[in-house]
Amino acid sequence: MALAIGVGTAGGVVLLILIILTAVVCLKQRRNRRQEMVVVPPQALLDIHLPASEQQMVETSSRPIYKTEFVEHMEKMSEENQYWMEDEYSSLRNVGRDQRITAAHLSVNSSKNRYTNILPYDHSRVELHPLEEDENSDYINANYIPGYRYEREFIATQGPVPFTVPDFWRMVWEQNSRVLVMLTQCWERGKPKCERYWPEDEEPVFYGDIVVKMLSENTEDDWTCREFELANNSHSRCVRQYQFTSWPDHGVPEDTSASLQFVRMVRRNIGESAGPTVVHCSAGVGRTGTFIALDRLLQHMDDHEQVDIFGIVHQMRMYRVFMVQTQEQYIFIHQCIMDLLQESTPVKRRSTIKRVQFAEAEDEEVDLDDINFAESTEYLVAPDANSAL
Repeated sequence: MALAIGVGTAGGVVLLILIILTAVVCLKQRRNRRQEMVVVPPQALLDIHLPASEQQMVETSSRPIYKTEFVEHMEKMSEENQYWMEDEYSSLRNVGRDQRITAAHLSVNSSKNRYTNILPYDHSRVELHPLEEDENSDYINANYIPGYRYEREFIATQGPVPFTVPDFWRMVWEQNSRVLVMLTQCWERGKPKCERYWPEDEEPVFYGDIVVKMLSENTEDDWTCREFELANNSHSRCVRQYQFTSWPDHGVPEDTSASLQFVRMVRRNIGESAGPTVVHCSAGVGRTGTFIALDRLLQHMDDHEQVDIFGIVHQMRMYRVFMVQTQEQYIFIHQCIMDLLQESTPVKRRSTIKRVQFAEAEDEEVDLDDINFAESTEYLVAPDANSAL
């Protein structure tokens, strides 16, 4: 009996030893396999798993450049090919253009569009709450645009026409927007660019159901700040408007300092709990896209080592047509970043970024005779060409 117990005990010990040895061998093999694994960057993972068409989209929608190499890259590219910026900008021409636009084409909405070919995509358009007496009153020529932190951080919209001013304020109220950015004069070169949508003085004015009262107006060298009180029934709130007044009638600003200061100033005054910041020029694509791109870039550069101007413009054009409307505006964004990275007082644009006369005649209505050196454009405004820059 004792012998049987001893044999059983010995067998159990042997079995236990075998189990331990097996576990040790398996653990060692797993460790060896881990050591042999190659760490694959996220971009490489995309390249492996994406279909060819989607992989190409990833490769062509982003062109990041390290901040430490940005200035050298610009100088090198300009030396090798004076038209490289034109080529890069041209590749953005058709981005997003195959997306659905139906609401803007409805006959009831066509008169609400300032320009015949600056129309909002359906998927990103801002929808107003329909008025009780008008089920077709949900339309406004405006799109949500992603910012650095939020998917709907901005609303890019056209300058209101006379009969859409109430819709503009209704949008501001419904979206809980507390900051308005205006990048045009009401009139430029003798042409209407934007209907004045705020009171002339401190006397309150009704715009539809919204009462707007101007509380203050402060004019600086390059911009004007206004504060409004909005009231709707028994509720009220304050909204600030920042109007940049130093954008020239033709082309882009000659130096970058005022634009960079303006972007930073607006960013400092955007509250965390507010709704989307409303940005508009005349068409809501050119200067508007330039401002939003700079705001995103300045924030991104604080947290990252790369700059991707092309990628930001590409993404914006998936939400609203023609964002950053001209090549000259695209160049201006690059010059702003160059000046910022060089940490010097911004001066007139350097010769490293060659200014090339450029016109994209992608719209049949474009009148090339009305396009001059300082004002290249992608579209025509009916009935006057190029009046939305």
